Amino acid sequence: MTERPGAWRILVHTPNWVGDVVMATPAFRAVRDLFGKAHITFLARSYLHELLQPAPWYNELISADPAQTLLGLRQLARELAERRFTLAILFPNSFRSSLLVWWAGIPRRVGYARSGRTLLLTEQVQPLRGPNGAFLPRSMVSYYLELVDYLGGDISDRRLHLYVDKQARASLHELLSGRGYDPARPTIVFIPGAKFGASKCWPPRYFSQLADQLLSAQAANLVVVCAPGEEPIGEAIEQLSPPGVIHLWREPLGLGRLKALIAESHLVVTNDTGPRHIAAAFDVPVVTIFGPTDPQWTDTGHKKEVLLKMTGLDCMPCQLPVCPRKHECLEQLLPEQVFGAATELLRRFPPKPAAAAGPTRRGPAEQTGRPADPAGRPPTAP
Repeated sequence: MTERPGAWRILVHTPNWVGDVVMATPAFRAVRDLFGKAHITFLARSYLHELLQPAPWYNELISADPAQTLLGLRQLARELAERRFTLAILFPNSFRSSLLVWWAGIPRRVGYARSGRTLLLTEQVQPLRGPNGAFLPRSMVSYYLELVDYLGGDISDRRLHLYVDKQARASLHELLSGRGYDPARPTIVFIPGAKFGASKCWPPRYFSQLADQLLSAQAANLVVVCAPGEEPIGEAIEQLSPPGVIHLWREPLGLGRLKALIAESHLVVTNDTGPRHIAAAFDVPVVTIFGPTDPQWTDTGHKKEVLLKMTGLDCMPCQLPVCPRKHECLEQLLPEQVFGAATELLRRFPPKPAAAAGPTRRGPAEQTGRPADPAGRPPTAP
């Protein structure tokens, strides 16, 4: 390309899942650092916009929703063509994402050589494969960063990174104020669902038993959060839970308020699902309960995470959204084991004293999503 980097118009097609987007944040940051003066547009599913806002990695954020139909894909391609992008970086592996930018006539199209789309890309990055041709299990953090490495970016910073919107935080506090939430107490968050499918979900009765154990041992706020479509899980947990649990499954919390809640929490207990990585992005301790999936794909190096999974089962990891057996991988993982991991994390990373608790206790780090400097200095601006 002959243009100056500052004159480039770059399209970044983000991943389509919450967890994948969070694992791609080190790559997003590296793209912005590499093309600091370029105009960068993020193309993302609309439900992900709250997750990405208000980050400094892009100049504008547009919806990828129309691309879910062929007619919408053509229309979106025409709209992108009018914007005259010079470079497209594709984080999804899909054929559809490459067809979109090819139809849009973007002259430089970079992505992984997968899904039969090689001819639609001008530059193909080869994914790592084993001797049998299968893709090697590896962290998606590394997978996304290697696209930026191909472009010449610095990929040394692997920290996950998110930002909290002030309005979302205020809305969260207003919601919690009428639910018995005490800002002077530490907060524990349960994420009992998983968009992937039922096979990832630890039984609701186990979450209820764990709530009883934790509230007996800790003077804490315990908040249960469910995504749209997971209402039966939330209802089952509420029917079995002890008094004092705050149940947020009757109305959509949204990713903006979910980020604010997790950023202010002291412990998250979750299935292997996207909010696990939101906790890592805010340096919050998290217990992740694994069933059918392989942790190698989603390892982030978060030092305050404990992964719990059964071993010795011949069906693991099956990677199936619905278990064809008796769900042994999660039925045999008992609440006592999760309680032990949770209390150990709370011991190692104790909540701050009540006098320091409350909505503003994270100070500048809460505002930016960056962990505080070890010397106590506030984070620098991106």
